[in-house]
Amino acid sequence: MIPLIIGLLVWMFLGGQIAQSRELLPGDSTGIRLRIVHRSSEESPHWKPEYRDRIQLLDELMAMDRGRIAAFGRVLQEAAQKNSTNSTLPRESLATIQDFQGEDPALFSRLVSGSSIGSGQYFVELRVGTPAKKFPLIVDTGSDLTWIQCNPPNTTANSSSPPAPWYDKSSSSSYREIPCTDDECQFLPAPIGSSCSITSPSPCDYTYGYSDQSRTTGILAYETISMKSRKRSGKRAGNHKTRRIRIKNVALGCSRESVGASFLGASGVLGLGQGPISLATQTRHTALGGIFSYCLVDYLRGSNASSFLVMGRTHWRKLAHTPIVRNPAAQSFYYVNVTGVAVDGKPVDGIASSDWGIDGDGNKGTIFDSGTTLSYLREPAYSKVLGALNASIYLPRAQEIPEGFELCYNVTRMEKGMPKLGVEFQGGAVMELPWNNYMVLVAENVQCVALQKVTTTNGSNILGNLLQQDHHIEYDLAKARIGFKWSPCH
Repeated sequence: MIPLIIGLLVWMFLGGQIAQSRELLPGDSTGIRLRIVHRSSEESPHWKPEYRDRIQLLDELMAMDRGRIAAFGRVLQEAAQKNSTNSTLPRESLATIQDFQGEDPALFSRLVSGSSIGSGQYFVELRVGTPAKKFPLIVDTGSDLTWIQCNPPNTTANSSSPPAPWYDKSSSSSYREIPCTDDECQFLPAPIGSSCSITSPSPCDYTYGYSDQSRTTGILAYETISMKSRKRSGKRAGNHKTRRIRIKNVALGCSRESVGASFLGASGVLGLGQGPISLATQTRHTALGGIFSYCLVDYLRGSNASSFLVMGRTHWRKLAHTPIVRNPAAQSFYYVNVTGVAVDGKPVDGIASSDWGIDGDGNKGTIFDSGTTLSYLREPAYSKVLGALNASIYLPRAQEIPEGFELCYNVTRMEKGMPKLGVEFQGGAVMELPWNNYMVLVAENVQCVALQKVTTTNGSNILGNLLQQDHHIEYDLAKARIGFKWSPCH
């Protein structure tokens, strides 16, 4: 299956030495928090002056959405052509956490958006190896392999992104190549023409392709990653608690060649999909527990708050949960079951459960996706939801509607309250969305409904990151569920 780059770029801190056994740390809170910034923010190193033009920025984001939607289709088409899936579970990962410092091993770090480099919406900074060195990686919830560029990256004359740092494996004492006979190697596609001798195994070679036609080639190895965060504590602004954690024996790729615009400005990808080789899966038997989460601020309006990614458990309470639905045709993606939609508490009729679910061929369904900006609904859900919203929004329609939008309003005078959009999931969890989660400002005093129609016969419903903003979103692979709760991103 071709992995799909989804959209959080992370700069994390990685380092340490290889351990021979797994070590679990006690405690209820084991989250590491990493701050993230959207690529359209002026804080991002990939910011462009053109982003001050909201229409141009939205055009770029929607173009990326179209590419992602096409990529979802290619993944499912390839799975259908192969007519087979690999549901084998890996042996227990060797990943081990050690050297925790602080009150608990909570790991939080800054993220900077990466959609301007063609790969997704956010970035974060990481360190890899011993001694630890920092690298900008793409955080991707739609692919599994975590990899770092091990050779100087190819640069092009027309590239506006600065060259990313590359990883020198010879300078790390914790680097150890994985033989092609090991279990981890079986989950990666081998380069064409490669072979593996059982009696004299060579290193595990891979060629890993992405749905936007980018690809990376290299050797799978064990390395140590370390994460560090500072969290404000006490009443005085200068008081901070530092938390550090090291994870040994993480299987990651050391890429010698990476081709494609998706990787410009990044040193690699942090894979957080559901597959057996993803970092989220590898940490299931550590104190991180196979859990990660994030909270995204509204990057289109600007805010003093910061988006962040958390690896591990958090202190968040009273999250509503819904099961993750496994799709054998696309095992990395996070599918959920939607059971209904309501506008200001009134159910939207005329949408069958089959309009939200995965069909017998692995098509359709509903994907929870951090890398798509807008949300996309299949018919008849799209028309029914837009009709219900229009009937409940008491504002004049905008005279000029940007291309790609259907419902736009003049919001010069918002005399009456805007309706809430409720999405109900399997298990009874309801995401109650205020208007700024389903509307987007496209021009001065003009807001448009940020829902788009799925135009392909077998396309999936997609719940994008605008809809998820100002919510704590938690992915728990051990319990196979997604949790959420409205909350400012503090």
